[in-house]
Amino acid sequence: MLELYMQLLLQQSITLREGARLQTFPDSFLFAGNQEEIAAQIGNAVPPRLAQALGTALLQGLAAHSVQAALKPPMSTTLSSTYRRHQLQLMLREATK
Repeated sequence: MLELYMQLLLQQSITLREGARLQTFPDSFLFAGNQEEIAAQIGNAVPPRLAQALGTALLQGLAAHSVQAALKPPMSTTLSSTYRRHQLQLMLREATK
């Protein structure tokens, strides 16, 4: 009897709320639409905790970059525009090959 129960249990699909929990959505999160649309929203979503971790890492990286950029001496305007012109010429040459 236990074996039959386990087989039935293993054959069941997870609920939409269980899928949302696996994706780290809080139980208070409300999805809009019918069940098919909600399933698509859950399946296509970036998990909220992953998004938070990526956003935090991005902000830390940007903050570190801006500190490094602030410490770098600025290029002179002439050198800067000459460098950009040279880079543009290289890109144009590569594009026309």
